[in-house]
Amino acid sequence: MQRTLLVGVLMVVVFSFIHTANAQAESTSTSNGTEIQHTSLIKFDPLNPEEVEAKVRHEFADIPVMISIAKCESSFTQYDSIGNPMYGGTGGMVGVFQVAAALHTDVAKDLNYDINTLQGNLAYARYLYENEGIVPWLASASCWNPQPLSKILKVGSKGTQVKFLQETLNRLGYTVADYGEGSPGQESVLFGPMTRQAVKKFQCDKRITCSGSENTTGYGAVGKKTRLALLRMDAKMSQVESANNLSKK
Repeated sequence: MQRTLLVGVLMVVVFSFIHTANAQAESTSTSNGTEIQHTSLIKFDPLNPEEVEAKVRHEFADIPVMISIAKCESSFTQYDSIGNPMYGGTGGMVGVFQVAAALHTDVAKDLNYDINTLQGNLAYARYLYENEGIVPWLASASCWNPQPLSKILKVGSKGTQVKFLQETLNRLGYTVADYGEGSPGQESVLFGPMTRQAVKKFQCDKRITCSGSENTTGYGAVGKKTRLALLRMDAKMSQVESANNLSKK
């Protein structure tokens, strides 16, 4: 009887040891070089966009616009079906935030971030946002923030995008009007001659174009190049203002 009891106790100890060892092995396992994080109870699958989305939403809960950017850029995808980093676009964009590899790989490495991995891609995206705001993702702005400038605007155009254009021009110092309709605080939804004049001044200053017409060179109209330049300058100004406000606190 005592011998049977002793054998039973030993078996419990052995099975407990095996279970613990397996749990530890799961917690450190990897696949295709990606950082699959396991516990004995919960497994995170970096190849599953739904789980990646949950991770992005958790890590960028304080910056909601970055969640929208990740959704538009990659549909929350870091790896392809066999675990290789997902590249897209014409400029070798990689991962969840479609970071330009040729431009950012070395910079990221200096910061100990590997943009080919999920965690590295997310960490470097936060670094970019903290230093450049939304500027690196302005090319896809029509997807993650459709309200600002997303279509060609010129004399005769109407709508909320024209009002946003006037607000942006006024904010950047390219005043549409000194008083009345189009002036700061009284922006309108109509693209008229004064808006065109403000756009022309901006285009000349930024060396986009300074001659021709709306139909030939785009001079006086807001096309893709002018739109991106406006949004980029506005975003940088917002970053500077935010930094200055933080330094005063």
